[in-house]
Amino acid sequence: MISMIKKFWDDVLGSYWFVPALMAVASIALALYLTQSQWVLDLSLLDSFSWLYKSTPEAARQVLATIAGSMITVASVTFSITIASVAYAASQFGPRLLTNFMYDRGNQLTLGTFIATFLYSLMVLRTLTGSDASASDAFVPHIAVTLAVILGVASIGVLIYFIHHVPSSIHASNVICDVGSQLLEKVNTLYPESDSELELEAIADLRDAGEFESLIPTGFDGAREVRAQCDGFVQFVDNAVLVELAESLGTVVVLSGRPGDFVHADKCLGWILDSSRVGDAEVVQFRSAFLLGPKRTAAQDVMFLSRELTEIAARALSPGVNDPFTAMSCMDWLSSALAVMAVRKAREAHRGSSGDTIRLITNPVSAVYFVRDNLDMMRVYAATDRNAALYFQVILGRLMLLRLSTEMRQVLSDQSKKLLVNAGESLCAPEMEELESRYNTLLNLSEDTASTDKIYLECEWLGGCAPGGVSVLLSERRQNLQ
Repeated sequence: MISMIKKFWDDVLGSYWFVPALMAVASIALALYLTQSQWVLDLSLLDSFSWLYKSTPEAARQVLATIAGSMITVASVTFSITIASVAYAASQFGPRLLTNFMYDRGNQLTLGTFIATFLYSLMVLRTLTGSDASASDAFVPHIAVTLAVILGVASIGVLIYFIHHVPSSIHASNVICDVGSQLLEKVNTLYPESDSELELEAIADLRDAGEFESLIPTGFDGAREVRAQCDGFVQFVDNAVLVELAESLGTVVVLSGRPGDFVHADKCLGWILDSSRVGDAEVVQFRSAFLLGPKRTAAQDVMFLSRELTEIAARALSPGVNDPFTAMSCMDWLSSALAVMAVRKAREAHRGSSGDTIRLITNPVSAVYFVRDNLDMMRVYAATDRNAALYFQVILGRLMLLRLSTEMRQVLSDQSKKLLVNAGESLCAPEMEELESRYNTLLNLSEDTASTDKIYLECEWLGGCAPGGVSVLLSERRQNLQ
């Protein structure tokens, strides 16, 4: 149930209609309140400011009609500009980036402001009666009319903001920064530093007890396999529901998939290890923890955002675009996410409410899988461009400077070696020599802090100082002191 609410709220926030519709309803309610309360408000205190807000019915009618007409015109122009910018972004960065523009609060608030001002002016306009202020049936809600003028002036400010916001929102650096920031936020959420020790301790307990292998359902005769009933992408997995199910049955639940996977009807979602007490109700509860949809979302899927960066880089390195610097920015943000994932682990084991028994084992994205899935795709495109290929070695070097596992270090070395193979088909001999030189430098990076620091300081391309390292810096410093 909680996952359904989260999914619904995520869909609502990502829609282009919710915020404008909310502002439109609020403007109608405000117009009704001000026009109705105008009959009972004591305006004697505002007589000295009558020059500011009082007007005749005919003048108020013209003002409101002008505001309403201009706002709906500007709203249509705003919508047209938004569609044009979205079409450009889709062709330049990929259609999956449309989700980011749908979530853009600046576009939503701009459209909402113009529509709200139009509806507010329209609702106030209908309450005006008479044509002369001295007529007995004349009614002008002066405060409401004054507020309409204020809203019209504010809408001009919003229009100026929108004109600045549109080119800024489709600027390559800003688009990449937005996706990269979301990726880092998602990585920090799904791979919390505080839970790393808890997860490692839980898996270690299972291995020490010799129980971990038995929880892997390969060849496990007593497990109940739960299969999907429809096709779609896994958008949400409610771990709390699965833990509650496992506790009620006194067993362990093991998941085979993860958010972002595409499942077809009759595909295995996971296993309930003790099938003796599993009935149809428990199977239905298991399936209810999985919410499927027609597309991938960033809610729990860390690979969705990384794939967006990979897609932008691939398009930037295509022959029709030939923009390696955009691809380099994508590499920077991917390396930042990898730097976090490489030193942490996602929570694989989930304990029950008592805190002493493991009830759920998930299948999170590991740092090794993240590297292979993203860098394998990006490497093929980076190898076709000299600048991108050299920078690909730079981000591998940055990662290898971290305290990594032996497996992770080997995966990064393999990426550097495969880059040489791919680049050999596109780059000339001098460029290949430079790549090979950097590859040899990366191989010398080890867990020996002293030697690693020395290489870092002597390699300008790796992020250190100029060639010569510390000795050059000390020499220059001595000369300056003399």
